[in-house]
Amino acid sequence: MRWTLAHEIGHAIMHRDPTIDIESEADTFASELLMPAKDIMQDLRDLTLPKAAALKLTWKVSMQALIRRARDVGAITDSKYKSLYVQLRLRK
Repeated sequence: MRWTLAHEIGHAIMHRDPTIDIESEADTFASELLMPAKDIMQDLRDLTLPKAAALKLTWKVSMQALIRRARDVGAITDSKYKSLYVQLRLRK
């Protein structure tokens, strides 16, 4: 819910006129609003699913959002990102 609201606020602030990357721009805005890179970077290092579950309570965003943010700020590699998403899907 918080992610969706932040995403929509991004649209309201940035997108009076549509752009090519309108959705990714709103996602980037939501990520930085909810999980500022300078504040979350240390938390996202060596990310695992159990660690993401604990961070979910701290940052009040989904595990998916945390995993994506970890990749976007360079705290995890693309291969680790894919691995975590596969593990997360298998748990559901």
